[in-house]
Amino acid sequence: LAGAIAAFKEMTNKHPRDVRGHYNVGRCLAQDAQPDLAEAALGEALRLVPTSTDALITLAKLYADTKRTAQAITTIQKAIALDPKNATALMNLGTYLSHIDDHGGAESAYAQALASDPESLSAKVNLAMVQFTQGKLKQAWDNYAVRAHSTGSFVFRRLELPWPTWAGEPLAGKRIFVWGEQGLGDEILFSSIIPEIAAEAGACTFGCSEKLVTLFQRSFPNVEVTALDKIMVSVPDRQFDFQTSIIDLGRWRRRTFSAFPNRSSFLICDPAKLRVARGVWGTLKSSNEKLIGFSWRSFAPHVGEQKTPPLHFWENQLQIENTKLVNLQYGPRAEVEAERAHLSNLLGRPIHNVPEIDLTTDIEMVAAQICAMDQVVTVSNTVAHLAAALGVPSAVVVPNGKARLWYWFKEGPLSPWYPSARLIRWHQSSEA
Repeated sequence: LAGAIAAFKEMTNKHPRDVRGHYNVGRCLAQDAQPDLAEAALGEALRLVPTSTDALITLAKLYADTKRTAQAITTIQKAIALDPKNATALMNLGTYLSHIDDHGGAESAYAQALASDPESLSAKVNLAMVQFTQGKLKQAWDNYAVRAHSTGSFVFRRLELPWPTWAGEPLAGKRIFVWGEQGLGDEILFSSIIPEIAAEAGACTFGCSEKLVTLFQRSFPNVEVTALDKIMVSVPDRQFDFQTSIIDLGRWRRRTFSAFPNRSSFLICDPAKLRVARGVWGTLKSSNEKLIGFSWRSFAPHVGEQKTPPLHFWENQLQIENTKLVNLQYGPRAEVEAERAHLSNLLGRPIHNVPEIDLTTDIEMVAAQICAMDQVVTVSNTVAHLAAALGVPSAVVVPNGKARLWYWFKEGPLSPWYPSARLIRWHQSSEA
């Protein structure tokens, strides 16, 4: 970028009234994480040509990237006033409105973007996200089905398989192959539908993340569960009547809120590992105390930071009498240990930990640790999914705005996916 910036600056020196030079300087500086200089260059471009939609769109994105959401919205609306059918501007408006939880406005913007560019898969996927968040499940599922073909910033898994895609047909006597998609949390959440599919189908095979194989095998004894990577090797030798992504099970089995079963759990931890965990932690508490498992950070790509409250947030959340805190936080060991020590100082109480327990790769041991707790307090991460799926009473801190995953929905203390979880809505500011 340095060469491009230098070349465009030379252009502005030679032709100071040519808007293209100033615009490109600003665009490159924004990409090079120099927001102040980028803003000045884009401002000069707009001084020369106030009707430059490209400059307005780029400036609006700069504002959004630097957490000036209100300015981003005002600026992108100026671009739309100049070019009402500009699909990029409409898409960006939808994103910025999502940041401030204006889901109705975001839905309208994405729908207009799709009307301007009917081939835009990104517009359709984003439209589905805000529809999900508002509880418009039928429309959302149908729009979300195009995600496998999307080329946006989030890459969705797409498998080329020789069997027909399941579209809700009767499964009696049929063999169906279900394959995992997206992250561990998504596989756990949507695996809640697997027992229904297994009960209806003649045979159900589930290809999932290797970390989850034994947990799912125990929890779904009537399902052939295997690591997805392993089963893909044998695809030419297998015969199924249907195949489907695990997420698309929701399209046909969770189209309304009344379709969600009211059950407290659907996963079962390893009994032997649970005995070990209870042995470790049973001596920590007295008879009138409770163990609270605690996970404070998400390491999810793209949105992990936005899903993670500042450490001081927990001072008011964890002042609970007659409790002992137990570490359930996974991630890079040095980083986790530094934050655990800082949190212990903030809270004025220890967060107990057993260094020998691998909380990052041994999902079975994490599940056992969770089941040994009386309660779990966590952000929206894999621990949240495990605790709720195992039926352990849990409090899940859920952010507002774009970082909130759709299955927590926009409001209320509960999600139909996880009846045992209580949601704590964390309304962090979208501004700096």
